[in-house]
Amino acid sequence: MEKEVFVKLDSYNEALGLVDSMKTKLDKAKLTLEKVKKLKESEDTEIQLWQENLAAVEEKINFIDNTLVDPEL
Repeated sequence: MEKEVFVKLDSYNEALGLVDSMKTKLDKAKLTLEKVKKLKESEDTEIQLWQENLAAVEEKINFIDNTLVDPEL
């Protein structure tokens, strides 16, 4: 059995306005999160590149060190 519910038109319109406002804020939050995600991916790529460069430098330094310590190898 369904009961009728009466709501003032002003209250209904206010509720619709609040829902629209929440939707707008949610959309903005999603866009911000997407920007943060892309920035993080970019930073992760840059960090990976730094790690690779540091590993290459370390390898070269170890080679030089080993050559100077034991030149017969």
